[in-house]
Amino acid sequence: MRFVDLTEDEIKSPYDRILKIGCGPNFVLNRLDSFELMIKEQGITFWFRFWLRFSLNPLSAALREINNKWPDKISSMTIRIHKHFLEGSTDDTVRYCLEKLMMQLRNPKHRQTRIEEKKLKFEFTKLLQECVEMSFGAALCEVFSIWLNSSDGNGNGNYWSIPQEYLDPEFEAKELEKFIIEYWKEGLMPLLGIKLVRQIPWLLRWTTECTGALKSKSTVSSFEDGIDMEEFIYLSPYLLNIAQITDSLRRHRDEMRHMIFKVDEVPDMAKIWSIAKLASKMEHVQKKVKMLSMLLEKFSREKTFEDTDEKSDLRENENTGICQIRYCVCCAKDIEAAGYLRICKRCVAENWSEKRYYCSDACQMEHWFQEHHNEHIESMRKIATEIYKKGKHLNPKQD
Repeated sequence: MRFVDLTEDEIKSPYDRILKIGCGPNFVLNRLDSFELMIKEQGITFWFRFWLRFSLNPLSAALREINNKWPDKISSMTIRIHKHFLEGSTDDTVRYCLEKLMMQLRNPKHRQTRIEEKKLKFEFTKLLQECVEMSFGAALCEVFSIWLNSSDGNGNGNYWSIPQEYLDPEFEAKELEKFIIEYWKEGLMPLLGIKLVRQIPWLLRWTTECTGALKSKSTVSSFEDGIDMEEFIYLSPYLLNIAQITDSLRRHRDEMRHMIFKVDEVPDMAKIWSIAKLASKMEHVQKKVKMLSMLLEKFSREKTFEDTDEKSDLRENENTGICQIRYCVCCAKDIEAAGYLRICKRCVAENWSEKRYYCSDACQMEHWFQEHHNEHIESMRKIATEIYKKGKHLNPKQD
């Protein structure tokens, strides 16, 4: 873990650093290996504190204004980020950062649909979510540029301090605080950097007075859903300003994307493409592992036999029982459940004992071009040679 300071008193927009040194999404994509290492190396505690710091201070001026008026709405957006950024595996987190957050910062190829063509509530929610994800992605770019210039072995420094408002005796838990209490439970205190619950008055009140008030799954999902937008718009005292705020958010989003595009690095497409192909192969391997694990799970559920006679009966029935289950070698889907079966004709012609089965034409074509054609390369060469000799025999004067 490297030392990255999260205790700055003056919260600045991450866009300032991106525009100053050009550490935008292409800067990250050109250093994918280092970015993935940072995500793994910093650990869950650091990234929770990073996410919480962002959630309490959305950083962008446009988002701060909305957060002052409707804090619960911004909280619902950051809780969605929590789900993808903190609740999955490290690989899921890296994929979410690259495929979602970094892409939000890039210039889109097509113009967005005008607001008059959609209902206002959906347009506002979509734009707000995009702007929150853009701001979080910009904060990630900023942290990555700092991390690259930090030295190893300083990760134990005092890089974090609990938000000052949490120490206020008058502070009341809002939707964000209720969510992290419910999700992290006993693990919340070390994440916040405290040893005793009484150090935070609102946390003590909530855990003692409101025990059982939250219903785990329904509560978490309600936090993710956030405020009902129809009720939010028609009951809001800022009704007349909703359209103006939506236009302001759109301008803010497009301006930031354009400004980042002008200062960001040129993407190293050769390097990015090679890593993408490697990731594709790894994903294909993972599909095979998943298929094998499904088969092993099926075997483990079968009754085990102690007597040799019973074991021999099992071996005799293998071909009519377990081994009849077929899985697509491309996507590991149960072919019987898919209701569609494709088999490689070359495997049949060559009388392979383990033929390649597929659940669709698309899977068969993808697997053939990526891998399977190499497995039949020798037979294909023999066929090509025979065709050539046959053609040469029919047209002896062609040479």
